[in-house]
Amino acid sequence: MSRNSASDRLCVGAQIESLPKIAEALCAGEIGYQPMAVICHLNEQLAEKGEKIVEENWVEYARKFSVKEMRYLAAHARHVVDPDGFVREANEDFEERSLHISQTGSMFVIDGVLDPVGGAALKTAIDSLSKRHAPNDERTPRQRRTPLSRSWFTPWTRANCPSATECGRTSPSPPRWKA
Repeated sequence: MSRNSASDRLCVGAQIESLPKIAEALCAGEIGYQPMAVICHLNEQLAEKGEKIVEENWVEYARKFSVKEMRYLAAHARHVVDPDGFVREANEDFEERSLHISQTGSMFVIDGVLDPVGGAALKTAIDSLSKRHAPNDERTPRQRRTPLSRSWFTPWTRANCPSATECGRTSPSPPRWKA
């Protein structure tokens, strides 16, 4: 079980009794577990400031929005109620970033923790390069990504993809900073 999954379960267990309308909506099948976990984490964070969510509103949000949108709503609510705590947590997350590349025999291992902007940029780039490009390509996205890691930086790629959008990215390459 991942650290996030364990954190979700612990938080839900601690918060669910104080959120009867959220629990009722979950038991009735009106909302899913992941939106409930988002709500429970938000309730826990707001309780530190002596605030509580309006359950009826959050049940409606959970019915209406995706989990990703719920996370944005929860982050916005947290920022409104506790701007200093929100900024402190964002800075702590930023400091936790890491990227490690090692070689094991003839293979390379990449391990990292990225901030939201860097993670989204990497995911977008990889997702755009791992799409099915032929109707008869039955490989999974994971299988299609494997050769990309080799071919992405070849001379052909550099010669034939002068701009980022030609390589499947949706935005131009970031500027190169000089120290």
